[in-house]
Amino acid sequence: MTRITGTVVDIADRTADGILTVSAPALRHSSDGKVIDRIRVDIDISAGVIAANTLDPGPAKLVLETGGGWQEFDVNIPDVPEIDLYELVSDYVRYTPPVVGAAQKALADALAAAKRAEAAAASANLLPDGGTDGQILAKSGTGLAWIDPPTGGGSTSDGPLAIASAAYRSTALTAKAGTGQLRILTLGDSTCDGYAGGLSGGPTKWSGTWPNLLGAKLRQSWGLPAGGAGWIPLQSAGEQTQYSYPLPSLDSGNWSPIVGDTGIDGSQWMIPPAEGGHVIRIPLEAGTTSVDVLSTATGQYWVGLTRPDDTEEWAEHSADVIGHTRATSPGDPVRVESFGAGWQGLGAVAYSGDETRGVATYNWGVAGISADEVATRLVKEEAQDTLADIAPQVALVCLGSNDFSAGRTVAQLRTSLGTIYASLRAASPGVVVVFVVRDLPDAGWDEFADAIVAEAAVLGAHALDLRAAVPASTAGAYLADGVHLTVAGNDRFADAVADFMRVGVAAGGTGVGGIFLDSDGVPYFDTSATGGGSIALDVDGVPYVTGV
Repeated sequence: MTRITGTVVDIADRTADGILTVSAPALRHSSDGKVIDRIRVDIDISAGVIAANTLDPGPAKLVLETGGGWQEFDVNIPDVPEIDLYELVSDYVRYTPPVVGAAQKALADALAAAKRAEAAAASANLLPDGGTDGQILAKSGTGLAWIDPPTGGGSTSDGPLAIASAAYRSTALTAKAGTGQLRILTLGDSTCDGYAGGLSGGPTKWSGTWPNLLGAKLRQSWGLPAGGAGWIPLQSAGEQTQYSYPLPSLDSGNWSPIVGDTGIDGSQWMIPPAEGGHVIRIPLEAGTTSVDVLSTATGQYWVGLTRPDDTEEWAEHSADVIGHTRATSPGDPVRVESFGAGWQGLGAVAYSGDETRGVATYNWGVAGISADEVATRLVKEEAQDTLADIAPQVALVCLGSNDFSAGRTVAQLRTSLGTIYASLRAASPGVVVVFVVRDLPDAGWDEFADAIVAEAAVLGAHALDLRAAVPASTAGAYLADGVHLTVAGNDRFADAVADFMRVGVAAGGTGVGGIFLDSDGVPYFDTSATGGGSIALDVDGVPYVTGV
């Protein structure tokens, strides 16, 4: 048997009063063949002196409680007559279990097995019916329910962006908790808008483009409900024959694009049909819960939205602000028109229960566009106002391939990227900018790609180089032209970006979701709570929940 000795004082050498609590962390053998339970032993500390005690050697949990608070230690009590408390908690002493008789060991093993069986039986009686391999228990009202575990590679660690940017990590964790919204803007070319050029194999819906798939994958990995398709341009950059998903179309009139005025691709000048204006038909995907149309004008104006059943929503907006006209349960398609004064239609946003929470995507991908053109557009007043209204926390910039094919120089590309970065930060000062670099089969592209990565470092932006993750040689990722992404290619692109933007649990282990014990001591995982305990193994290898 061993005695813990020592005198406990404060930093001014004043003696302390308190209690030293000692217990076995789990059922184990004693040195003389008995079975040690996890019952606590309280040892008084009076005038700094630890009272007489005799303790069995082996693994133990110590709690020192004085006027200065309490501290907990996991120790191995050595088989010596005496050991000083400070030496015990400071040094790891390897413990070798004593040799006991076969009968005593059999008794101890039987008691441990009985305890495990009793706990398992109690747990089984409380388990809900159903459940399949791989599912986990989650809190459901006052009971338990089987659910699929969160997906996303099974990793709880942070990805490169969360490691590099505390601002992004904080925003993402809020969205992951279901109490806030992560808004992701994408500026890109045909890599981002699903352009297929008449070839088969491209995405069959707007939400199948990689920037929108990214939002879906983040929601799924964070255990959030499915969201909407996000930003929808009022007019596509190409013809319907060049895409495999339905584009906005006209019910009447002719297109009136004003991108040169607003800087926003697809933006339209809207006047009443009776005055020669047009009605835009916006296709919406199944599950859309609401749609917003963004607009602006120099005077007061009206915006009208009409559902397929001809029910309408009209909204009046003041001059020189970004107006939002919303239709809930909009159906497919919703029609947009003007009433009265003319106005600038900027774009639409489709939601599916993610109007204020979750992950919202704003895909500003435009087939054929260059970084030079985007830089020119973003400085426009309407573009700046719209970006300020959206207030993205993350901007993904996937540009440069059309600058390369147009014969622009690396220096010109870097200048354009600098302007884009400055414009984004001017409109949304806290935005985290990421330059996404794709691969191309063309000789000479690597020089441009390397320059994009280098410019990100100069500007203080981040770079995600996907040349190795989705190389131009990837089978099935590209259409027959070897440049534009297939359905599988968009999915692979989105996977790579989602992994880059991965967030784990919150600092200190208080992330969303945790392990808890119900009133009967049965562990469960609560996806909506924070904190919780962790899983540990006792000396017999049996898992138990600790820290709750």
